[in-house]
Amino acid sequence: MKKFYFLFIAFLLALPSFAQQNISGVVISSEDNEPIIGASVMIKGTSRGVSTNLDGQFTIQAQGNQTLVISYVGMESKEVPINNRTTINVTLDPRAEVLEEVVVTAMGIQTEKKKLNFAVQSVDGESLTDGKSQNFVNALQGKISGLSVTTSSGSPNAGTQILIRGISSINNAQNNEPLFVMDGIPLAGRGSAAADINPNDIENVTILKGAAASALYGQDAANGVVMITTKQGKVGTVSVNASASFQYDVPTRLRQIQTTYGPGAQGFYKEKTMGGWGPLLSDNVERFDNVGNFLNNGFFQKYDVSLNGGSEKFQAYASANYSKNNGIVPNDYLNRMGLLLKGTYQPFESLSVTMSANINERTSRGFGATSMSSVYYWPITDDITNYEEENGYPRYLYYNDALKYASPMSPLYSRYNDASKNRSTRNILNGSINFKPIKNLEIIGRVSFDSSHSNYDGYNVPRWDDMVVLRNFMEPFDKYFKFTPSCKHIEPGT
Repeated sequence: MKKFYFLFIAFLLALPSFAQQNISGVVISSEDNEPIIGASVMIKGTSRGVSTNLDGQFTIQAQGNQTLVISYVGMESKEVPINNRTTINVTLDPRAEVLEEVVVTAMGIQTEKKKLNFAVQSVDGESLTDGKSQNFVNALQGKISGLSVTTSSGSPNAGTQILIRGISSINNAQNNEPLFVMDGIPLAGRGSAAADINPNDIENVTILKGAAASALYGQDAANGVVMITTKQGKVGTVSVNASASFQYDVPTRLRQIQTTYGPGAQGFYKEKTMGGWGPLLSDNVERFDNVGNFLNNGFFQKYDVSLNGGSEKFQAYASANYSKNNGIVPNDYLNRMGLLLKGTYQPFESLSVTMSANINERTSRGFGATSMSSVYYWPITDDITNYEEENGYPRYLYYNDALKYASPMSPLYSRYNDASKNRSTRNILNGSINFKPIKNLEIIGRVSFDSSHSNYDGYNVPRWDDMVVLRNFMEPFDKYFKFTPSCKHIEPGT
């Protein structure tokens, strides 16, 4: 009987824990002790919950042995056991990563993002290298709102244009691209020149939008600023990172060319013409895919290696990279080799000196965006790959009576026989001194040297040998001349 009474009393004592009761309270912030509006108050392990009102107050029904989970955007979540209480007040702390969120603004100064009164967006270096883009400017596409990146063609040497919030002027003499700044120093050139920087050497890219963001850089920054912060050495043992990336390019979605009509115009055959709007071609006439036969498959390869480390007083970062990009056009290529050396010396806690050297060398041969027009215009009844005679001279489609040198030949002859090479070297040297004499006072001095050197070597092989009577070109004079191939000499006929 006593055992029965004991169990009955224990059941009565536990009954409040299983009964639903109203739990009320207030959620405030530890930063300013102000109520948090819209904080989520959930019962752990269930889908039931409420949100705090304008005064940060909440009321929810729960059992005395359950736990409340309180959360809010930018705040650390907190779990609070009810323990049969009816009033629970909660204080939330801001997340540490939110407090530490800073961006690089004008002159390379780091500022908390929430204190800025202008639009600014940042992209970290890892995001720039995820897509394995050939340069970091192209990698910005789709990662920044209001920013557009366009290239002039699909060639490895194609120029790059970057715009922030569209164009600011329709005047061709006015540059609409933003100013590029690396480690606090403006760079010469715009998008195409900034593409020389190795994406794997970039720690962070910050886009400053609007006049207020770029006021310190003057008129050059009227279209915005692209702030580039390169990687630097970190305290610790020396670490080595190496990477390689490969890309295989296949031309697809080529412009379709009609295969019904032959050379000519308005349905009629016309002598010594290109294109293809002449008479209808019969089924037994061979047709050539000249565009597909002209293009190749491209291949891009890139190799990177970097070293990082240092002590409390000296940190260093060094990297080397090499890339080779063969385009889909024959002998259209871009080879790059880069080296970055960066060191920081801090003799005192209040003084630090940083020096860096960024050296880039490139070798290339381009292909004009308009040069493809001759490929598309080549007659479909003639094979564009048959570009060379047995004697090494070009095979001409026909001979121009008025201008001998204007006689059309396959563009493949020039790609494979002529020589063209561009070489350029760019040296970017930066130095800075950071001095903090007293609290909340920082004095920064910077100096930079940015120079570029380039040269071009090229030649065209001879197109004609006037000692030789070309086939079909001197037909009206055959009765007066005869050609002796062995000596390549023209003798009067008898």
